[in-house]
Amino acid sequence: CDVSGLFICTYDEREGCCVANYTFVFAHYVSLIFHYRSSLRRTNSSRSSSNSRSSSIGHQKIEWVRRNMPILNQLEDQFAQELPFADKRVTVCIHLEAKTAYLALVLRAGGATVSVTGSNPESTKDDVVAALAAEGLHVYARHGASPEEMRRYMSIALELQPHVVIDDGGDLVELLHESQRQ
Repeated sequence: CDVSGLFICTYDEREGCCVANYTFVFAHYVSLIFHYRSSLRRTNSSRSSSNSRSSSIGHQKIEWVRRNMPILNQLEDQFAQELPFADKRVTVCIHLEAKTAYLALVLRAGGATVSVTGSNPESTKDDVVAALAAEGLHVYARHGASPEEMRRYMSIALELQPHVVIDDGGDLVELLHESQRQ
């Protein structure tokens, strides 16, 4: 279907077709984040104090969003009860900052396994990425990443083999189409 803006398409058994869910009206604020990896490789060394400080600042930003986004709060409560994304995998490629990080947490509350990458390395907030990593989410992003790094991060995020893709720039969808040609 041809729908502008962000949407999530789910299969509706009653209707027998895919249905676009516009619950996420705040489309340009969306960005999911899960499990941060520095340069795609995790080491066994402990986090540095600067990363802990960064994580703390990121948590503060996400908590501010949580306090000021009542619709997402309602969705988080509803999703936590109903688990509409149980046993589903979601890969997200959008601007990675506090508002979109909270969306990632909301999807996780709904039962989803989520991988996240940034759609723009200049809008990626490393403190928010660190906070989501501390929450145990899968995140593949860093501020200032090169185009080659961005493509690698997207490829790794797609290794999740998602049921649902949320992509605000089309880069992830392009990668999916390219991989289908091979």
